Amino acid sequence: MQNCRSFGGLLMVSALMFAFASQAWGLSGTVTDNRIGAGSSTLMVFAMPHQAQIDPYLIGIECASLVTGTYPNYSFDLPCATSGTYDIGIVGWDGSPERSPSFVTDIQLDIPFNSSGIALNVQHNPNHIYGDLYESGTAALVTQEAEIWAFDQSNNLAGVAFTDSFGHYDFGYLPSGAGPYTLMAKAPGYWQQTSTGINNPALESFVLSKAFRAGVSAVQNSGYIYNYNLHPERINWVLSDATNYNVTFQVNSATPGEGALPLNWVMFRLPGDAFSSAKFYAASSPALHTVGSSLDWDAVTVDQSGVQNNILFTQGTGVLVVNPQDSAVFTIQVASMDNVPYDNYTNFEVIVSNDGGNNKASYEAGLAQKILRITDLSFFPGDVDSTNQAAPGSYVTVSAVVENHGNGTFYPYDNWSNIWSLAFSNPGSKVMFNSLGPGSSSPLAILDAQLTGAQGSYEISCNVSDSANQNTSWIPFEESLEVISTGVKNQNQPGTLPKSFALSQNFPNPFNATTRIDFALASSGFVTLEIYNLLGQKVRTLVSEYQTPGYKTVIWDGKNQDGQNLASGVYFYRLNTPASSFAKKMALVR
Repeated sequence: MQNCRSFGGLLMVSALMFAFASQAWGLSGTVTDNRIGAGSSTLMVFAMPHQAQIDPYLIGIECASLVTGTYPNYSFDLPCATSGTYDIGIVGWDGSPERSPSFVTDIQLDIPFNSSGIALNVQHNPNHIYGDLYESGTAALVTQEAEIWAFDQSNNLAGVAFTDSFGHYDFGYLPSGAGPYTLMAKAPGYWQQTSTGINNPALESFVLSKAFRAGVSAVQNSGYIYNYNLHPERINWVLSDATNYNVTFQVNSATPGEGALPLNWVMFRLPGDAFSSAKFYAASSPALHTVGSSLDWDAVTVDQSGVQNNILFTQGTGVLVVNPQDSAVFTIQVASMDNVPYDNYTNFEVIVSNDGGNNKASYEAGLAQKILRITDLSFFPGDVDSTNQAAPGSYVTVSAVVENHGNGTFYPYDNWSNIWSLAFSNPGSKVMFNSLGPGSSSPLAILDAQLTGAQGSYEISCNVSDSANQNTSWIPFEESLEVISTGVKNQNQPGTLPKSFALSQNFPNPFNATTRIDFALASSGFVTLEIYNLLGQKVRTLVSEYQTPGYKTVIWDGKNQDGQNLASGVYFYRLNTPASSFAKKMALVR
């Protein structure tokens, strides 16, 4: 999952961090989706401590969780809420939950922490507030993913809309009759813009001025070193297990012609409290930054007590931190870093202001990742339909890819490395690598897990841990499965016979330890299934016998006919049947 936007990213981080909190108190209730044909949407309920005035740049989501149930009636339970009152609401994805949200709506304020029976609604509104975001000076559309926040007459948050790739936004679910609204647009690297007195419906567009760009320019650390083979674009990232490292940020102000303003306030923010137990120090790099030598670095304010969320650079004597068209380098010395969210990586957010914190702009830069990262879970093609639905009692194969970003070999702890779900009445067989070398990846799969007969929606989770239980990674919400009578063909179920011969693509592919090959026989006959290398040499015969009609599955362990491990590379597998021959290729990765 990508941490694309501050609000959407915070929601996903919070949901993953607090999904299994043991707190007995909480907030619970129902969500009703009143939109027609919205059954493919994903909905989540979030909670944040009640605030008299919400700052979109410094919002703090304490807890979030996906709803349970089926369209249009859902329920939610947020056990993470502690003593106090909360503002809660719905965030929705009309597309993939891996992307940024589509909307935030039905925000209810000042809810006591131990409330139940809360009723939330997604209500389609035929009257829309909508518009586009343009760039000052060029009139080009702002294509960066942006947020538009709506506040009612009491300055309470009423909703959030998100732009598409063409700079367009639409408050399709903003309550009518509560206006006029104040709208605030924020996009990465641009100054915020506000419009007041906006009634529903309305066409309201924004012209945004560029503020700055920021990024990690250098990282030096001891401890674990990031292996960049899998993601060379993350050359300056660090691993969450690293200790005693320096992070250097380059902050570049825009030019006056782009609408730049002098910066007198620079904050580094840590979304999701990912670095809450780290200790921070700040040091200037006078030889690198282009601001004047009179900059008073002693005026830097650094929070080193309690929970460290923000690092604030400011100048109390009136000297600007960064002038227009200038740049500054900030070095942060980090002793350690803990509590990286379960989605495996986090970003550093840089926020600047030209008036002491009122008018702001923000930018996100990738910074840290766990040694082990699990990519998205996926189903074997044909086991589920296009909406991840399958028939009760049918069989599915699920796989995930595990990436090792460290410089040491990873040896998995079998008991704590698995894919599981309450949807599995029979967990099937697990296929997992024996070791994972530095800078490499390999699949983890569950073969032929039988689904429960109880219809409903289920989550599928994945966890990996090393033999010493020092490096772990966990994805709890990456895939969902709906068990429902859909007419999906169960290829492994007795009594169904194929009408033609076929050879399926192996799964997983690429693979490390073992892979599954499925084929279909429409009639009886002598069948061979053989493996060849790129030179055309046969290295293994998997099947060479008379077989009856049906759907067949063979597992190959990556070894040759003599039981020796074959080297990494591309191999071909060929199926010969009485009627025809088929061939496909696959990749073995050691």
